[in-house]
Amino acid sequence: IALRPAGNNQWSSLVSDGADKTVNSNHLIYGRKVYAMVSGTVVSCWRNAPENAKAGTKDADVLNFYIGVGGNFVWIKSDDGVYALHAHLIPGTISSSICPNNKTRFDKPSSYTMPPEAAVTGGVKITKGQYLGLAGTSGNSTGPHVHVHMIKDGDPYPMKFEHGQTTPFTNGST
Repeated sequence: IALRPAGNNQWSSLVSDGADKTVNSNHLIYGRKVYAMVSGTVVSCWRNAPENAKAGTKDADVLNFYIGVGGNFVWIKSDDGVYALHAHLIPGTISSSICPNNKTRFDKPSSYTMPPEAAVTGGVKITKGQYLGLAGTSGNSTGPHVHVHMIKDGDPYPMKFEHGQTTPFTNGST
């Protein structure tokens, strides 16, 4: 989530000044381009789960696991075995050439991070920095953001950002 310091160790969502935080398009991250963090092969993805219509709400299919927790997402496996997730993208913005999974919901409920129904065999090769889609609020999301994380051998893997600024959070403090 894009945040800004609001003082007294508090943070607020980045929305247009005075704008309604429940309107997805008022969040400055909404609709921004998302690029691959690593080069590798697409191993799991979903591209047409519906957007949460209003920030702060969740679709019944999300709550019942017919829509993945990551909504519209791309998992990329790099050559060194690191898996990188890019999640909560706007429906239809991930190209079918990247993600062949075109349904809006799963046939069977799945609460897995990499749902079996979203698996991709012989996935496309992705280059680090390649455009993937647009930041949104699909899946188990309470507001527009891009969820990224990396794992290797089932454990968290450190991410190194080449651009931007990050601030670690510990119990609400920075």
